[in-house]
Amino acid sequence: LFRSRGFNALQIGEIMFVTGGFQFISAPIAGRIAGNREGCIIRDGGLTMLGLGFLMQSHMSSEWGFGEFFVPQAVRGFALMFLFIPINAVALGTLPPQRLKNASGLYNLMRNLGGAIGLAGINTIINDRLALHWARLVEPLTQGNPNLQHFMDGAQGTMSDAMGESTTLASTKLLAKLVHQQAEVMTLADTQLVMAMIFFAGLLAIPLLSKPRTAPAKASSEAH
Repeated sequence: LFRSRGFNALQIGEIMFVTGGFQFISAPIAGRIAGNREGCIIRDGGLTMLGLGFLMQSHMSSEWGFGEFFVPQAVRGFALMFLFIPINAVALGTLPPQRLKNASGLYNLMRNLGGAIGLAGINTIINDRLALHWARLVEPLTQGNPNLQHFMDGAQGTMSDAMGESTTLASTKLLAKLVHQQAEVMTLADTQLVMAMIFFAGLLAIPLLSKPRTAPAKASSEAH
């Protein structure tokens, strides 16, 4: 995502630090809320915030910098702990203690498998949308296009053949690079939108979840 914008390693690290920083801030808040209230509050809030973070980032353009990425990354980072805690509780909180060990291993396996499937799906979307956006951007670039001619004339005027290439070839390579960058940005924006829709759709599946047990040991002692 950030490489397509031409960011260097330091710039990428600064943006990713925002996500990690807000995740660190939200951890004690999510833990305190989870201990005092129903888990559905932070679960629903986590899904919604993650969806909003991806939705905001789906409006990205090639002009975005640290300032534009800050709010979406902050929202997503803050939402992560609000989602992790209730998900773990739903996955393991409905089982008796003697089954938790095996269930935990199966849960980690399915989480890793789901991540791999998700990455494969995202890569498929990226490949398809990149080809689509590239074709759409290249389609109007014909010899009769005055904007193309203006760009080529301006680029050739600033090019030199110091690298042993003609100015026309160098200008064509520059144009191809710019088109590819725009196609990548548009592709990644589409991918962010798809991910936002997935998290919003997750809200519809919440009624199907089983509620985790609450203090089973205490309930057992009171029964006796």
